[in-house]
Amino acid sequence: MYSIGTILPATESRNVEYKTGGGNYPLKVLPSHIQKYGSAFLNSDGGTLYVGISDDGRVVGLRLTHPDRQLVSGMIINEFNHFTPPVGGDLYMINFVPCNRNDHFVIEIHVKAGVPSEIYADRENKMWIRRDGSVQGPLWPREIREIVTTKFMKELADSSKTGKTSSTRPLVALSTATPVTQHHQRMT
Repeated sequence: MYSIGTILPATESRNVEYKTGGGNYPLKVLPSHIQKYGSAFLNSDGGTLYVGISDDGRVVGLRLTHPDRQLVSGMIINEFNHFTPPVGGDLYMINFVPCNRNDHFVIEIHVKAGVPSEIYADRENKMWIRRDGSVQGPLWPREIREIVTTKFMKELADSSKTGKTSSTRPLVALSTATPVTQHHQRMT
């Protein structure tokens, strides 16, 4: 249980992102944050998006009825289903943790690191990665190439230790990848 007004000891980091989430946030803004932070956590080391906590770590909570929580859960699941590749429930978990005020909750969206041989894109085919306390993206082709190379080298190193690869799907050969023709404005 969270206590409204308490400041949490953990700060935003590579694996923690706080969003205050007031007003229409759960249905109007949260979908785009699932796309951005979900992709970033999947493509990095995993992490948790906390909704109902301000950037300074102060618990504010969100007033959510039972039907509201069902609607928000469905929206989050829908967003992850529209990723490429689709993200199954084994890679994320949604918790509505009660606060010490009636019908107030903190939404915790825990996202595991994705499969090493995959790069996860949101419904708009934008790819993001997590850096210390921030998100980088949408990524340019050069940055995607660096991620693919890093993931390949890690998988190669891991397979040389164990004698087997971590997945049955090989990484996409860089020379056969389809060129990206659409450019997106860089955001931080």
